[in-house]
Amino acid sequence: MRSGVLALALLWPLAAPAWADYDTGIAALETGDFKKAITQLEPAATSGDIRAQYVLGILHAHGHGIKRDPEKAVTWLRKAAEGDFIAAQLELARIYQTGDGVPRDESATAKWFLRAAELGDVGAQLALADIYMLGRGVNKDLVTAYVWYEIASRYWGEMMDGPKQLLSEQLTDVQVKAAKKMADEK
Repeated sequence: MRSGVLALALLWPLAAPAWADYDTGIAALETGDFKKAITQLEPAATSGDIRAQYVLGILHAHGHGIKRDPEKAVTWLRKAAEGDFIAAQLELARIYQTGDGVPRDESATAKWFLRAAELGDVGAQLALADIYMLGRGVNKDLVTAYVWYEIASRYWGEMMDGPKQLLSEQLTDVQVKAAKKMADEK
């Protein structure tokens, strides 16, 4: 235990500059100084700050203050998304779904919506239900679609009754019961 505390204490000063770079970068963005923001955010992102990775990904994706570069955007967003940064997962799903500067990839769209849905993002849960219902980037699976509509209904309530009713007409009572049980277990 003491060696872990000592290691943390020794590493703490190394981590602080990355936080400072992020904060300074965001402050520069707020004043419209994109050049300063990028020079501050890049070291933070390179050192693993997922917030900085996300912001750099957005800047590259939309060309704010720098030349639009979809490949760099995807690289930075993927790093943040792999660190379970939901906003980055959603942005990657959007990029792959629309083919915004990269080839459309329904499988990658489904992958990133799944990651965000599993972390509790209700919009991603609804999108994932639609993806499974239509078989976009995944094998069409009405039971799994029902599971995600059921989970989404925890937030959206009665708005999910229509899609669940539509699916229940195509599923057996046993399948619906199993889907509800799977949703309860998530």
